[in-house]
Amino acid sequence: MKAKKIKNQLLLVKWFDTYSSDRWQFIDEAKKWGAEKLIIHSVGWLIDESKNHILLAGGIQDNQEVAHLLVHIPKSNIVQKIRIKL
Repeated sequence: MKAKKIKNQLLLVKWFDTYSSDRWQFIDEAKKWGAEKLIIHSVGWLIDESKNHILLAGGIQDNQEVAHLLVHIPKSNIVQKIRIKL
């Protein structure tokens, strides 16, 4: 069987994650905690992009009509995008 050409780009995206806390903290402690930057590295197929976000899929069917393991990333959180060439 001949493989179909993949129209979606495979990307490595480095982005700032958001996080939260559900415990009471002194304000000084909270400021230190809130200053921490969590950079996430995600690899996936670019299946949608707008001026505000990108949408990656961890897997995509051969027919390129069905995807799973979706990650929605606000563009304001993106540090770097690298296209992976196959």
